[in-house]
Amino acid sequence: MNKKFVFFDAECLVCNRFARFLLQHSDLYLAPLGGATWRSLPLPPEIHTVDSVVFWNGQRAFIRVEAVRAIAQHMGGIWRVLALPSYLLPISLQNFFYDRFARVRIRWFGRVGSCALIPPQDRTRLVQD
Repeated sequence: MNKKFVFFDAECLVCNRFARFLLQHSDLYLAPLGGATWRSLPLPPEIHTVDSVVFWNGQRAFIRVEAVRAIAQHMGGIWRVLALPSYLLPISLQNFFYDRFARVRIRWFGRVGSCALIPPQDRTRLVQD
């Protein structure tokens, strides 16, 4: 699979908003975690159970903070520049805070109440499996 995918928790409001942002500002394809596209990737079994944003660059998967960094790098421009400060802190510390936020994101922000209206030009990049 040569397409670059971002896999996300389709029920999480924060994740859903991030996905919509990516549809508007990138050329990445999006698919839900746990769907058929996700299950078809050649990943170690432990990655298939992750509940985090995952970036697949066509060869390897990036999870949590590394996924966000890799997405910013892929997007280029100002997004690449904005990601630079994240290289100042150890990835383990960043993932610690990422995990803490991930635990409370649904409690704080809620779930998606209805399907988002995706503009027609972006629907081809949203894989609903």
